Amino acid sequence: PPAAADSAATPADSAATPYSAAATPEEAEEVRAIGRREPTSGSKLREPLRDIPATVNVITDRELKERGVVDAVSALSWVPGVNAQLLYGGFTVFTIRGFDNFIAVVDGMRDDRYTIVHSAPTANLAGTERVEVLKGPASALYGYGGIGGVVSFVSKSPRRTAQQEASVSLGAPHLLRRATLGITGPLGETAAYRVDIGLVDDEDFRRARNQSARIAGALDLRPAPGHRLSLRGSFSHVSFGTDTGLPTRGGLVPAGIPLDRRFNTAFDFLRGEAYDARVEYAYTPEPWLDVTARVGASKNPYSYKAAEMLATDAAPSARTGTVTREWFFLEHDWNTLYSQVEVAARGTVIVPQRALLG
Repeated sequence: PPAAADSAATPADSAATPYSAAATPEEAEEVRAIGRREPTSGSKLREPLRDIPATVNVITDRELKERGVVDAVSALSWVPGVNAQLLYGGFTVFTIRGFDNFIAVVDGMRDDRYTIVHSAPTANLAGTERVEVLKGPASALYGYGGIGGVVSFVSKSPRRTAQQEASVSLGAPHLLRRATLGITGPLGETAAYRVDIGLVDDEDFRRARNQSARIAGALDLRPAPGHRLSLRGSFSHVSFGTDTGLPTRGGLVPAGIPLDRRFNTAFDFLRGEAYDARVEYAYTPEPWLDVTARVGASKNPYSYKAAEMLATDAAPSARTGTVTREWFFLEHDWNTLYSQVEVAARGTVIVPQRALLG
């Protein structure tokens, strides 16, 4: 499969621009695109990716489909310098160039679960347009905690042209059942909508079952020239069959224990739900000035119980075949309210200038 794009071209340069006008060749010179160009995670000034003085990897929607990727760990496993893991069968953990201090961003807004506890259960990537990875310190752009970099998830936007897409995947010898559905189209003259649904039911080689369901919706309104209001919401449910791994003695797996042996019990679980709602208002009073305000709220309760600690006989000579398990239990309920305002200006003072205040 192709490697993740690195400092090549801005995704918006190659993708169809929402709300763009159509014209005959004779009228082409008079066409003016009124769509919003999506900024990359390496800059908030809408600069082309090739002009950003940082390493930015972009995993596009096409690459996600070609690789059969449905979750963040699988997507980021292809990015050089990023170590993505699914700990204990359900907790997503990233390191960027060896640092676990990074910032997760969803449609321009921070997800501080990774900043505070470094891990979180996540659903499938239904409705995701692309995943971007900015490597290196990024606190100047996104605030505290960005020593290692930024992982940015960008959702698909509504389009004025009616489109539908669907997929079904089945696999063996281990259970693999996946389905996605995406619908977008216009609502009158000034609005467009999008709905995405994703279902995943997989088993790994140790028969740990991972299930997730996600539905996301978006509505874009353009009531007047220079004004855009975007409403987004999503709900997801996850249920992971936890996987503690294998017991070791002296750093090695004792002889006779197969690698596909699972030591968790039928009582172990990791279950959670996530509710997200965001509102974004963009105002362009002049061609050189953009004002963007975002408000969002999220709720993410999850519960975890698993046999996290495994122990074998201390003495190598003792071969009773007994593995001792100890359970660990936790409950988290994240409730987040956030807001953000940015003002971007462009102009020329001797040389072209761009400024950002936020």
